[in-house]
Amino acid sequence: MSSELAGFKNIMFIRHGEIPREKKGHLLHDPLLTEHGRRQCERLRKHLDDEHLQIDLILCSPMRDVLQTLTIALQDYLHKNPTIPVQVLPLLQDCKSNNVGSDVEQLEQEFPNYDYSACHNTPFPGKRGINASNFEMSVLRARILFEYLAALPQKNIIVVTHDSVIRLLQGKQKPTDNLDAPPKEESFTPCEHEFYTLRGSKIDGYQLVQNNDFNKKV
Repeated sequence: MSSELAGFKNIMFIRHGEIPREKKGHLLHDPLLTEHGRRQCERLRKHLDDEHLQIDLILCSPMRDVLQTLTIALQDYLHKNPTIPVQVLPLLQDCKSNNVGSDVEQLEQEFPNYDYSACHNTPFPGKRGINASNFEMSVLRARILFEYLAALPQKNIIVVTHDSVIRLLQGKQKPTDNLDAPPKEESFTPCEHEFYTLRGSKIDGYQLVQNNDFNKKV
């Protein structure tokens, strides 16, 4: 990432690729990407490879579609730099009540070589406690996530997650908005990625400052 992004933390947010929503009228449990979603990730992979990013750490939601997005889109960086740590964080899971994750043991088998230790210390995949799907707990989870990001020793971080999480961190999610159906006009599209600088403190609060020179869409 450019030296111009020399703020508190340099963070690139990536939303996962397209997923199937329903099958025969039923919501799918923790689905993988569609074929189109995999193509989106391949295009993103080529875009990111051309960026020659400096990456110190990758953080990822424990949902299968996001893990698959990470595995495809960032494979070149992970191949060239296998020592880049990848942490799977329940704090980054989808805020939607109808999107529940899989057992951690299954994820560790399906997507190995990532650090799942944080998943073993929370009620994940259950939607209770800090992982509950309501506005108040989602805002609290976002604040905890800000504090987690700020405390990290790494400076250049990629976060692969969901549009609902990104909206909360941006401060765009309103109490009256439906977490299960956020406004599309203010949401990341599949595989959209944008760069931000994280500034602030625990006392004064945190803020994401967008860096438009680096924003791209796939």
